[in-house]
Amino acid sequence: MATQNTWVHSAGRDKYPGYWAIKKLRRGLRGQINRLLAARQTTGTEELLPIEPAQLRRVLVCRCNNRLGNLLLLTPLLQSLASRLPHAEIDVLIGDAHYAPLLQGLPGIRRVWTMPARGWLWPVRLFSLLIQLRRRHYDLSIDPALNSFSNRLSSRLSAARWRLGFHGKDQWLALTHAIPSPRECHEALKPLALVSAGIAGNSTLSKNLSLALRETERTEARHRLQSVLGKNDGRPILGFLTEATGRKRLDMDWWREWLACLRRSRQDFQLVQILPPGQKTPLEPGMATVCETDYRKLAAILGQLDLFVACDSGPMHLAAAAGTATVGLFQATDSRRYRPLASTSIALEPDQLDASGVAQQCLRHLLAGAVRGEPLHRLGRSQAKAKNQKVGQGQFVRGSLLVRKTTRLTLTH
Repeated sequence: MATQNTWVHSAGRDKYPGYWAIKKLRRGLRGQINRLLAARQTTGTEELLPIEPAQLRRVLVCRCNNRLGNLLLLTPLLQSLASRLPHAEIDVLIGDAHYAPLLQGLPGIRRVWTMPARGWLWPVRLFSLLIQLRRRHYDLSIDPALNSFSNRLSSRLSAARWRLGFHGKDQWLALTHAIPSPRECHEALKPLALVSAGIAGNSTLSKNLSLALRETERTEARHRLQSVLGKNDGRPILGFLTEATGRKRLDMDWWREWLACLRRSRQDFQLVQILPPGQKTPLEPGMATVCETDYRKLAAILGQLDLFVACDSGPMHLAAAAGTATVGLFQATDSRRYRPLASTSIALEPDQLDASGVAQQCLRHLLAGAVRGEPLHRLGRSQAKAKNQKVGQGQFVRGSLLVRKTTRLTLTH
């Protein structure tokens, strides 16, 4: 049975009294179990030759997690594996069936297996899954996380010939290839060390989040946004999400101040608020809103925005994976490890920037996209040509708005 389809877990609030305390206790217990098991089974760090790609026909990646963001952070690894192993079948084991469609269409992905939620309550389903995994006769299983009991257990029970993962003091899985964990690295880039050190070859490693959205999905999303905002008049579209989990969430007063600063600016753009399932009230009455529970449809909608602003959350990573310029607001997590991973995205620290400062940064980022003429995926070819028509040194036409590269952003108070 899959977990409830809520892409912002608990909408930043407790699921039930004492939820966060119990969650912290569970994490502590899992850590204790890992350390106890590691004391009995220690993986060595001896130098092993990388596995030759010709020996790998079937590969299983184990990421048994119920978080949208963690799944998306897996996509650079999956793309890199497909590039290094072009003839292999790559399967993925995840923790929530709702996320499986997001991996559909990625190169090399054959099947996405899903672990039953609270599998110990569904022993028949869990046993059936394990039997199917063993029948695949995997050549390699990969655990891309540093400290996941379920990943290690799944990798062990898959009966793969080789097991690739990170070496650590609490690593109890008998790895055939143990790789030291990189330090001071984005969480999505750490698993790339497993590919570069564990599998022979010199193929390029992917360093961006990615989704394989179909053109029909993008077209449907474009039409839906047009129905919400009205006819596309060439103005850039700024989308935002106010919700996040726990301490990552900013209060509504902060968002109202941020919105007021945007309203006072001299820039001309359209606003749309992305609402999580169960939330019906926008930040201000009459604001254009979109609420979507299907992850691929949500990704396609986010991909039609010119800029997306959100706290550290699954939808923030989803927008970056869809190719949208993203501004991530970090309050309780390390932006160096979890920033939106895309060349057009930035991470801001709200405890160092007030709402006015963040609004200034957002407008500057939105204007930078306007000057570059990006993104153009919402426009037809004739519109795109007119949109990027150069009319003078340092000037571009964006819809009916003439923008100069030297334009300074100002907020009036």
